[in-house]
Amino acid sequence: MKNISELLLNKVSRMMMHWSLRVSPLTKPPVLEAPDTDLLLYVHIPFCEELCPYCSFFKVKFDDKLADKYFSALEKEILKYHKKGFKFDEVYIGGGTPTVMPEHLAKVIKLIKSLWDIKEVSVETNPNHLQSLILKILKDSGVTRLSVGVQTFDDGLLKKLKRFNKYGSGKEIQDRLKDSAEIFDTLNVDMIFNFPEQTTKTLERDISIIKDLKIDQATFYPLMSSTSVKDQMTQALGSHGAENEKKFYKLISDNLLEGYERTSAWCFTRKGNLIDEYIVNRDYYIGVGAGSFSYISGGMFATTFSIDQYIDTINSGVSAMTMGKYYKRKEKLLYSLLMSLFGGRMDLKQTGKNHGKLWFIYLFIELAFLFLSGAVIFKHGSIRVTDKGRYSMVSLMRDFFSLVNNIREQCRRLSDKNNRAA
Repeated sequence: MKNISELLLNKVSRMMMHWSLRVSPLTKPPVLEAPDTDLLLYVHIPFCEELCPYCSFFKVKFDDKLADKYFSALEKEILKYHKKGFKFDEVYIGGGTPTVMPEHLAKVIKLIKSLWDIKEVSVETNPNHLQSLILKILKDSGVTRLSVGVQTFDDGLLKKLKRFNKYGSGKEIQDRLKDSAEIFDTLNVDMIFNFPEQTTKTLERDISIIKDLKIDQATFYPLMSSTSVKDQMTQALGSHGAENEKKFYKLISDNLLEGYERTSAWCFTRKGNLIDEYIVNRDYYIGVGAGSFSYISGGMFATTFSIDQYIDTINSGVSAMTMGKYYKRKEKLLYSLLMSLFGGRMDLKQTGKNHGKLWFIYLFIELAFLFLSGAVIFKHGSIRVTDKGRYSMVSLMRDFFSLVNNIREQCRRLSDKNNRAA
């Protein structure tokens, strides 16, 4: 049975779903105001060479002609934000597989860097793209952090995930990671735990390989998906439950905290501060590209999940944001609480600056639950997650991202409906 802290944190998660994770079709594009502060720019590249059965992110099978048009529209959308006075100092490029067309990607990065003073550029990729030419293109364009979707080094699991033939065996992936070391400021590997049939032995081996390779940063996600891919995932991997999740997470933490620092509930680093969950580090962000999300101007907004609609809309000079929700004060505070505690701490001074000195009145019940359960403590001017509350945050964020995946499905259905109507 879950302990009280897990139950209480799940209550917060359900409240997030009820208040914050609901979006509706927009009758008109939102009016986005450029703040005085620098933001993070998220760039979504939705193309993949192989569609993994567990993945709920917006992605489509790679088509070079469609991708060429997409990158062109992407540049136009980026220029629009520069014209409106938005300022960015950090870029995160995800997908999909952003490196399917490395020259096009490099052109986009160079455009962004020519418009703003960018300090960090993080790019996601897959193991088969750890090639000297692609790595050189990324390095020369200004990429500082490369995040590689490994998921596991176990050949049996890689085959079930349909990644073995396309992305290589566990040994081949290890060799490519070894050859890619020291090229970028930070080399991150994305791993997944709690696969059906995953054992303590296979997980320990994954952790051991990461430590032996001295990987800069490792992000271990619990397996999560949306409703739409659940049947496909079950067919490929088998039935999936949460009975081993807590045990596996403890195993990961106990092993990786020898030599690594925990920078979020599921990110461990030897060097580098940028983590995969950029939404934890930044109060506000703008997303460009089909299937991207933005949190800005008091609301959450989603760009169309139709690539054709995205290209046509951007080329016509109109915003491609089709769904969204303006947040009330408590909704903003709940979102801030969740993101901050997932990162380990909520700075009281900064929260007061963002939301007003009496912000805690709006979250009195939620904060009381967290303190009484022992999930958080007050220390050095901040609310900090305790060791007892660590797994609860993983469980909470797994539920949160699963809900976000369902929002993606909602957005995708709306885009499909609009396409049929057109």
